[in-house]
Amino acid sequence: MNKIIFITGSTGYIGSQLTKKIETKSTFFINKSSIKDNFYVFNNKNEKFGLSEFINKEIIVVHLATFFSKSLEDEKKIIDANINFGNLVLKNIGNLNISKSIYLNSMYKFYNDINTRELMYTKTKTEFSEIIKNHSLENNYIFEEIFLDNTFGGIDKRKKIVPLIIESLLKKEGNPINNPENKMNLMYLDDVIERIKISINSQDGGSNLFINEKSLALSSIYNFLYEFLNTKEINEEYLKFYDNEYITNSLKIDHKNINLSSIPDELINMLSI
Repeated sequence: MNKIIFITGSTGYIGSQLTKKIETKSTFFINKSSIKDNFYVFNNKNEKFGLSEFINKEIIVVHLATFFSKSLEDEKKIIDANINFGNLVLKNIGNLNISKSIYLNSMYKFYNDINTRELMYTKTKTEFSEIIKNHSLENNYIFEEIFLDNTFGGIDKRKKIVPLIIESLLKKEGNPINNPENKMNLMYLDDVIERIKISINSQDGGSNLFINEKSLALSSIYNFLYEFLNTKEINEEYLKFYDNEYITNSLKIDHKNINLSSIPDELINMLSI
């Protein structure tokens, strides 16, 4: 039986990189155009295909579609992207032979900061996790969710703290960090892509944390990049690593100590992209 991959969020930060590194002939994309009238999926040439063409195929769904914002004005966008869109996808593909669904969830739900846990973004990611989990039980397929914290690397136009720090330094706009001693767990984009590829080819399910054992203080990221821009020398003493305080015993830690040594080089690479 031929294995087909459906990907949502293929134009996003992670999805756009994943699509470059997997087999294109068996990969199809679900986007906003898919759900306007009759449900279609698209290939990499933007040709559309009805779901009837996949009736006898084994389907793996990689759900990457998401919208991140902390603004109250964006609540409708967050709900539409993180719940409503996914619900429509599940409703339409429910009759296909889905063998596995992979979902990227957020570590925000484990943060000590209650304001982060109570963000609409966090709540919607958690709610849709339960929706997919129930759908997998009802339709007898494997469900795997991968919890990520902060991803970085490559061309990153998101309003996340690392690209904001880099942008402020390049534009000489001053330090954008409000809470410099707050810590973040960084996962390099290529590592995340490789982890998803492993999941696509695996029969494993369940919930896994894909994080580094060590975290960085925001101030140390800023100081490291500031020092490099002024001296053009890599001084890793500015990067202060700390034990990750968000690791819990409720989930399996899937992988630790990933590419800590590459963080300095990859942060600097982002300055020149």
